[in-house]
Amino acid sequence: MESLLDKLETIDLAQDVRLFVNVYAKTFEQKERMCLWLERFYRMFPHTTCVFEILEHHLGNVELAAWTDLKREFPLIELAQDDFGIGEQDLIRFLEVKPDWLKLDSSWMTTLSRHPESVSLLQAIVDWAGAEGIKLIAEGIETSEQSYFYSSIGIEYEQGYFWSVPQREAVLSAIP
Repeated sequence: MESLLDKLETIDLAQDVRLFVNVYAKTFEQKERMCLWLERFYRMFPHTTCVFEILEHHLGNVELAAWTDLKREFPLIELAQDDFGIGEQDLIRFLEVKPDWLKLDSSWMTTLSRHPESVSLLQAIVDWAGAEGIKLIAEGIETSEQSYFYSSIGIEYEQGYFWSVPQREAVLSAIP
């Protein structure tokens, strides 16, 4: 995480964006270290939302008291569950953590093509997330048809090669 901050110091990153950072759930147990990191981050980017993205099978291990304390001190931070839908996270633990974001695993697209009846399950997840104020990101979007499908069922955010290939840091400042 320190090397990320060192790199960010060299980039003219837009201020009012969300920056997604992959971390392990155990990272939040080191409250003093996290506070120092966030203090440095917010000195550089005071209006940027930092979203900590945790793999699905690690989300249930988030220390809720530590997360709550960090959220109180740094209100612009958010939590995202990565790879939602691959079956490693039970819903009870998920409800306890209740992240701000769910990143739908790219395997949903394969499942939807093999099992058309799964559209109703995905639509139920979209409806439930909306009612709970949880934002959804569809991962693995590679075609305009996939993008159209996800937007037609109410998913506003997408990630994948259809939108952009991975970028070198030199062009990050040009991304709105």
